[in-house]
Amino acid sequence: MTSFEIAAVEDALVRWSGAVAYIWSYGVSHRRLTLRMQRQGEPNNVHIVCTGCSYLQGKPLWPSSNLSFEKVATNDMSAQYALHDELGQFRALFTHATVEFDVAPIHAA
Repeated sequence: MTSFEIAAVEDALVRWSGAVAYIWSYGVSHRRLTLRMQRQGEPNNVHIVCTGCSYLQGKPLWPSSNLSFEKVATNDMSAQYALHDELGQFRALFTHATVEFDVAPIHAA
């Protein structure tokens, strides 16, 4: 991930802290996880799209998310990152993440 992509993920997580978080989709064949964050009563949303997922633990949704992002040590040459929310009992490990804003369907949560 580039420093710009890392900064975009970190910024989105700070701006959307406290929102409801959903495991929006997961594709096994591409190991692609999409988390959707949305505030109650607001139509706006943000998607954190994680590819190269090697680990996923969590509930399908949880209120008052407080996700954090970090680079984790690995035994191989590929970079590995983690999203986790201790109170939300969520953790994902992956190799790349991007941020998408106001993704359809757009509706109030």
